Amino acid sequence: MEYNKPIKTIKIKDGIKKEYEIKSDKDIYLYLNNDIDVNNLTYEYEGLEQIDKNTEKIGILKIKNNDDILYTYDILSNENITFYNKKLYIISLIVIVLITLLLLLKIINQNNLHKNK
Repeated sequence: MEYNKPIKTIKIKDGIKKEYEIKSDKDIYLYLNNDIDVNNLTYEYEGLEQIDKNTEKIGILKIKNNDDILYTYDILSNENITFYNKKLYIISLIVIVLITLLLLLKIINQNNLHKNK
C-alpha cells in the first residue's frame, strides 16, 4: 500500500468539516510467497463510520489474500479536526435571547411611562 492512498471517507459528528478521508499514513511493503498473486490482494477497512471529538482509534486496515489476513494496522486520526462546541453555542444563544427580551421590556416600560405623563 502506498503512502497517502485513500482508504475510506467517513462522517465527522459536530465537526466544521463534515467528512474525513482516511488515508494510509505510511508505505507498506510485504514479502509474499511466490504462490500469492498480487492482483488478488484486497484492502478491508473495519471501523467507525462516524467520528467525534473523543475518537482516537478510527479502525483497522486489513490486507488480505482471499480469506487470509496478511497484515493489519490501526488507523488513527492523523489530522487535527476542529469540532463545534454545542454547549457554548446554546448558552450564547440563550444569553442573546434573554438580553433582547430585557431590552424590549425596558423599551416597552419607558414608552408606558411617557404615555402616562
